[in-house]
Amino acid sequence: NMNNRYSRLLQFYQIAMDFTTLNAVYFVAKYLMHNNILLNSSEYSYFWLWLNTSWLLTSWLSNLYNEKTLGAFERFSRGTMHAFFSWLALIMAYLYFTRKLEISRLFIVVVLSSHGIMLIINRLMFLMVRGYMRGKQMFCRKVIIIGYNETAKKLTTYLEDEDNLTEIVGYCEREENVSELTHYPILAQLENA
Repeated sequence: NMNNRYSRLLQFYQIAMDFTTLNAVYFVAKYLMHNNILLNSSEYSYFWLWLNTSWLLTSWLSNLYNEKTLGAFERFSRGTMHAFFSWLALIMAYLYFTRKLEISRLFIVVVLSSHGIMLIINRLMFLMVRGYMRGKQMFCRKVIIIGYNETAKKLTTYLEDEDNLTEIVGYCEREENVSELTHYPILAQLENA
C-alpha cells in the first residue's frame, strides 16, 4: 500500500532525525568542551550509551513513532514532551545511582537541554516534510463511499474531520435515490460498482 510506504518513510525519517541530533549534540558538546572534560574517561562513553538506550526505551514505551501518534501533530508533540521528561528522569536516575562524578555537570546540562531544543526543531522540520509530502499527495488514500444515506453522510463528515489524509472521490449510488445536492459526485450505480 502506497499510504503505508510513506507512513513508514515518515517514521524512519523521524527516528533517524531524533537519534542523529541526539548524537550530534553529544559529540559537538564533547568537542567544544574538551578543555573542561577528561576525554579519556570511559564514563563519557557509558553516559553516551545510556543517552541513546534511554531515548530508545522512552520513545518506544510512549509509542512516540507509531503511525497513530505521527498522524496527529498535537498528539505527536504531547508524546514528545512525555518521552523527553521520562528520558530526563532516566538520565538523572542513572547519574544518581552510578555516582558519575567524573562527568562535567556543565556538559550534562548542555547535552540534555540541547537535545530538548533539537527535538523542537525536529518537530518543526517534521511538519514541513509532512506538509510537503501531503502537498504532493504522497499519503493520500482515495475512498469511494458505497450508498448515499445518513450513515454515508456521517462517514463523510468523520473522514473530512480526521487528520488521516483521506480524499473522498464520491458516492456509489443510483442517481434517482439522491434527492439533494451532494458534496462529492455520484460516480456510478451500485450494480456497476
